[in-house]
Amino acid sequence: MKIFFSFCTFIFCIQSFGQITSSGIRGVINNGGKPTEAVTIKAVHEPTGTVFFTTSQKNGNFTLPNLQSGGPYIITITEVGFTTQTFNDIYLTLGNYYNLNTDLQTSNVEMKEVVVTTTASRKKKTGNLGTNITK
Repeated sequence: MKIFFSFCTFIFCIQSFGQITSSGIRGVINNGGKPTEAVTIKAVHEPTGTVFFTTSQKNGNFTLPNLQSGGPYIITITEVGFTTQTFNDIYLTLGNYYNLNTDLQTSNVEMKEVVVTTTASRKKKTGNLGTNITK
């Protein structure tokens, strides 16, 4: 009986490590059929308000792993010089990736001037620098 109980416990432990509890979103971002790098992808899980971010790689690919299954999610894709794209009511199934491929459209919005200013800190350094040597 002891051996049977130990065997059942062992099998249960092995099974619990193999369970999948999440989903993900992946895809390719293009501009005119060419992969687009450094595009920001934001996913918001509406019921909890949890926000996830990633950026597209050099080949346009992106991945948002380990997302809570279900939804809905709102996916927002943004990049300077392109029209923002929003995808609503995205639902994820357990253990699967939702594929989201899109082609960005060039925006005709004129960017405004950005001015960055700073001031130098003029703190007077006090204290003595030195080394004390004793026998």
